[in-house]
Amino acid sequence: MRAALEAVGTVLPAAGDDTSSTGLAAAAAGRALAAGAVDPDDVGMIVNAAVYHDDNVMEPANATFVQRALGANLQVGVVKGAGTLAFDLTNGGAGLLTGLQVVAGFVETGDIAHGLVVTGDVDPTPGVSQGLAHVPAGAAVLVGPGTGEEGFAAFCERSYPEFADLYRASLDWDGRHHAVHVHEDQTWAERWLGCAEDALKAFLDDRGLAPAEVDLLVTAPPQPDAGAELCRRAGLDPARLVLPPDAGGPLHTAGLGMALAAAMAEPAWERARRVLLLAGGAGITITIAEYRGRATR
Repeated sequence: MRAALEAVGTVLPAAGDDTSSTGLAAAAAGRALAAGAVDPDDVGMIVNAAVYHDDNVMEPANATFVQRALGANLQVGVVKGAGTLAFDLTNGGAGLLTGLQVVAGFVETGDIAHGLVVTGDVDPTPGVSQGLAHVPAGAAVLVGPGTGEEGFAAFCERSYPEFADLYRASLDWDGRHHAVHVHEDQTWAERWLGCAEDALKAFLDDRGLAPAEVDLLVTAPPQPDAGAELCRRAGLDPARLVLPPDAGGPLHTAGLGMALAAAMAEPAWERARRVLLLAGGAGITITIAEYRGRATR
């Protein structure tokens, strides 16, 4: 049995909405659970992939705040035969896909029936941060048991440490308060594209796949036009590319979730036999997953 995508929830906050990281993640998770018709108590695992946390809180895990907001197995002791394990997992812009790899493994072994990977992108030091350009956004992906051949078939991660200094973030004390400082080299986006090209070609080769066998490529590159260029370099049809919708600014960890929601809303999703998900972040780290689509049922 493979682990399959059940639903995706996304949030772009409007004026007056909760714009905390855990608030955005919980709102997106609530939408995913509603769309998938899954009770919060049936979620065996919640993984929070956000990089920037509210007030820079690292402990307890921010995923536990999402769990509390959802009301997932809050009673003391065992509920419905199991509880909900909630923890944070950070892998930069690739975190959502890394979280999906972890959750998929637990679903495949039958240890959990459903799992959530959530994220909420915020500015943790508003007004004093420097270089932090992404817009507030939340995303959540609900995973459960697949039917037939549908589900995740493979994951792969490649790192390119020679470019580690091109994108750096730090939390610094300026004498009055802490502030997030992000340094993005002017060559970062092009280097990201080159690493994504290398990783994607290697993945296709390792899996024995021809570019024409990829029905959809779902990704959220640093620059929107990088998606079409990636397709061109890898020999994929740009018409099969799915990017996140315009959010009014750059997206961070929620970007892949928003692109995935857009892909699952398209008629092509029902016809797709093989979908590739690609995410990347600082490091440079590129993570890719092969998903067998609903047409394989």
